[in-house]
Amino acid sequence: MRFSSPTYHTARRPAVHRIAAVLGCAIQCTAAYAGTEDTVPAAPYYSAIVQGDGQEGVLHGVRFPLRPALLRPGVLPSEGIPVFGGKWMTQSLALVGDDAASRQWLALHLERLLSLGTAVIVVAAASEGQFKELQRQVAGLAIAPDTGVWLQQRLATAGAGVYPLFIGVDGLARQHIFSLGSASAPPQTSPSEAHP
Repeated sequence: MRFSSPTYHTARRPAVHRIAAVLGCAIQCTAAYAGTEDTVPAAPYYSAIVQGDGQEGVLHGVRFPLRPALLRPGVLPSEGIPVFGGKWMTQSLALVGDDAASRQWLALHLERLLSLGTAVIVVAAASEGQFKELQRQVAGLAIAPDTGVWLQQRLATAGAGVYPLFIGVDGLARQHIFSLGSASAPPQTSPSEAHP
């Protein structure tokens, strides 16, 4: 795959521009294989360069508000919807927004998400400040903004176009993750039941 855009010619540019160029390549390379079972989201891989919650900015080029084109807050129609082929999933993912239901879901599942080393992808945030609040809430987990529609298309096509959402290393989408090895599970409530 060849990229001729000036964005990728970064020899004299600061490190942040070189990182942005690598990310652009990673996102485009992932998109090039979309539709096969051999694809996974790139966001967990670039979460390491997201600015800390006490620093200005989030990620070079990210603009707020973040609004998902194809996802909405809601309840998954059934647990265990196949989204990805599990053979390439090396890390579980959580997709959240800055809405009250997502925050409550994170609080309810945080211990389990930490034990699984889940990467958090923020699909909706009204502002940089809202993103930073989510970042503080999930301290200890990798977190990154969703910067494209590929993941959203994949979820919508699979019938899992809602958030908050968990995707395990088996490639299945769930909203209740207590049964994934937890010693004890609190009563399960859906995000919509949490906020009338």
